[in-house]
Amino acid sequence: MSNDEQSYNIDAIFEQLNFLQLKRTTQNMLDLPHHVLERFTGKYTSVIIYLLNILDSKTAVTLLDRLTDTSIMYLMEEEVRLMLLSLFSLVTDEPEYMLNLSHLVEEIDRSSEEAFLVKKEYDMVLQAMITLVACRERASGLKFLYLRELDPQRLENILAIILAKRPILIPILMLYAPDELRQFILIEVTKRQPDILKVVPAGVYDLRFYTFLTSRDFTNYLPDEVKDKLEYLDIVQRLETGLEKRILEIRERLADNPIEARHEIMNETYEILASEDFEIQNLMLLDLVNRGFLSPIDGQLLRTIYEKKLEL
Repeated sequence: MSNDEQSYNIDAIFEQLNFLQLKRTTQNMLDLPHHVLERFTGKYTSVIIYLLNILDSKTAVTLLDRLTDTSIMYLMEEEVRLMLLSLFSLVTDEPEYMLNLSHLVEEIDRSSEEAFLVKKEYDMVLQAMITLVACRERASGLKFLYLRELDPQRLENILAIILAKRPILIPILMLYAPDELRQFILIEVTKRQPDILKVVPAGVYDLRFYTFLTSRDFTNYLPDEVKDKLEYLDIVQRLETGLEKRILEIRERLADNPIEARHEIMNETYEILASEDFEIQNLMLLDLVNRGFLSPIDGQLLRTIYEKKLEL
């Protein structure tokens, strides 16, 4: 054993950690030499995941800066494993689910040369992902929170490594990553490896992704349910364009009476959107607010009214 290994025994470092003193524990991690922290991360990955998911933003960034991009990929891989293990205990009476989750674990264990993208094993992974969507509510807790602390360039680099070495993590990330990152991941996937979308079931796609999807030429990779919704959204966009034109007309006609103009615009918007489902209503209200046709307060007011109707 080298002097360095004697000085920094990884197991001894772990045994000395005190998770009741989070600040001190984190500082102990940050004080380790870079190569020792890498070794510790490799053996006690779950400890680093735990710290990253509960630390304040500034400290999490400091810790992430000490890790290589490849190490962060392995953190993500381990977090997926831990999540899948927790799900196994919840689906013991559903053998099909257990089989599909086992396929995901096997896929993670494969080398990059045997990955599903190389072997074109899309159906198996798609069925496993459908199972994950069905189990999404059972996997409690937020996942991959530390990814929010990465700057876009570094996250892009990490996603490139994942696509090359562990592509199975990508569809899982699209399901479980923090909301503000999921479209970023989708954009990177479509630029680099759009055929991954073949294993992303319809339940993964939030409606806010659809504007992006309609502007790209990779619909062949999308589930039929998503394609159908894209066609419907084309009709919705025309409806939205007509509503925006109507709002402009009201504003011009009632330029001297802004209170009456607001009242009429709210009524017009409510009536036009009333027959749509809430998902479409929410999307259009977001668009109208973002483009300045509704104030944020009025957009939220209409959203609340539609939500109340759902409860009736």
